[in-house]
Amino acid sequence: MYSPRSRDYDSTDMKMKRSAFLFTVTAAASIALSALFAAQSPPSIFLPTLNRFPSEVMNSGQVLIITPASPKSHHGYLYTFQKAKQTWQIQFIPMWVSAGRDGFVAPDEAGEGWFRTITGIYRVEMAFGTGELPDTAMKYQKTWPLRERDSGPCGTRGGGQRRDLYSELYQILLRSKEDSARTMTLHLWRSQKTGTAGSIGMSELNMLKLLKWLDSGRNPIVIVGSPDFVKSLK
Repeated sequence: MYSPRSRDYDSTDMKMKRSAFLFTVTAAASIALSALFAAQSPPSIFLPTLNRFPSEVMNSGQVLIITPASPKSHHGYLYTFQKAKQTWQIQFIPMWVSAGRDGFVAPDEAGEGWFRTITGIYRVEMAFGTGELPDTAMKYQKTWPLRERDSGPCGTRGGGQRRDLYSELYQILLRSKEDSARTMTLHLWRSQKTGTAGSIGMSELNMLKLLKWLDSGRNPIVIVGSPDFVKSLK
């Protein structure tokens, strides 16, 4: 027999279960994010180094620092800093990025360099991609999608590799300050779970945030390496 009271009770019971489920999911996500960011170095640890104005950043107004999540990890954190009135300031909260499948490696240990992200100092050269012109103060070049690259900006000196078309939507080209033949790209990831061939992958949201912030006129540079490597800059 139909009973409005019973129906109301069932509705209330379902709402309580749904609320409990959402609370559990939210709590789990919060714990996961807390664990993720607890493992990283806070951006503030790099400010004393930057404010010493080492030669690598002397003529730059924007700095990105990419550090590995752990010594052999193919994930890392991207930190952003901007100079204002001769003082470096934190720009965004750290961004979670993917790196070379076999981790990070120093230039003299790189060999052919495939599947490893090569540490060092890079200048931001330009932005490019198959996507429409984004909101950016960077030089941007629209490109056609290519499945094969004869000499790819993948942290190596050359060689082709098969690329995911999605990763080519928006990219930022970096060129090593120590070796102009060595390049690297920041690009979109299809999945944050997998490593790259040596480049740096990130979410589309973070890529667009970087493109909107970066300004070629401020001579942005990228420092790739461990926190100790960054703090060793003179």
